[in-house]
Amino acid sequence: MPRSYKQGDEPVPGYRLMRFLGRGGFGEVWQSTAPGGAECAFKIISLAETSGLKEFRSVQRVKRVRHPNLVPILALWLRDDKGRILDEMPADRSLPESQHPD
Repeated sequence: MPRSYKQGDEPVPGYRLMRFLGRGGFGEVWQSTAPGGAECAFKIISLAETSGLKEFRSVQRVKRVRHPNLVPILALWLRDDKGRILDEMPADRSLPESQHPD
């Protein structure tokens, strides 16, 4: 069951959720503050479904893109079911090769 977040939560240390902006097919977006007080958008992707895993992989790829008409993705984290921040996708959560987004 996905974790429920509320105003004031810090899903990642230093990033505080300020205002809920919306929910879509992959998760939630919040207006947040980053370390140092800068405002940012914070997207929480649910990895419970294959579509969420595909979205996560897509965000990983888009993070490397720089263009004046795109908002940059500054950081990306993955948390396990116990809330621990992981360095990479666990092997049992990876997508089969045929389902990787291109």
